[in-house]
Amino acid sequence: MEAHARYFGGQLEAEVLLGRSAFAPRAEGPTADRGERGRGGPPPGGFGGGRRGGGPGSGGTERGGGPPRTRPDGESAPNLHASNAPPVLFRLRLTNHEAAPLEVEITEFNSALGNFVVLPRKLEVPAGGSAEVDPMTSRLGLSADEVPLTLAIRSPRGTEKQVLTLRPRTSPAPAPTPASPSVVPTVP
Repeated sequence: MEAHARYFGGQLEAEVLLGRSAFAPRAEGPTADRGERGRGGPPPGGFGGGRRGGGPGSGGTERGGGPPRTRPDGESAPNLHASNAPPVLFRLRLTNHEAAPLEVEITEFNSALGNFVVLPRKLEVPAGGSAEVDPMTSRLGLSADEVPLTLAIRSPRGTEKQVLTLRPRTSPAPAPTPASPSVVPTVP
């Protein structure tokens, strides 16, 4: 599943990928500064990367049962717990379409699959380049065809908040194959 959004008048593009794999490399230019910092590839231990959202104990009681939770404002809170479904990864890549580097802070990354702390929280997106944050794992299981995600980003231009809808990737239609010429046998 994936979603795309433009922030700050098109200066910054946010790409969110939800699945069990990483982003494909960009065809043009360097892809983020991930390789330069030695953070390429999955984190040690596979999908790990720490517990930044989801999982047992992230809300309510273990494996159901017990009274419903309430938030400090008195509203009921969801009773979340781990699922038997395989874990899924959120990946966030930011691309700067301007000629100057841009320092940003991710202030909100919330969905039905968990509310996540994005690490690193602040990052510099190079001019004309991309940067990624650490992958975020949800163990709540994916059971919907669409996943709304609230993403808020702060930059020197202000804070912008959008709700993105992650949807299954659509594969581009295969290129048409050239028609083979018809050969009509001739009889002498």
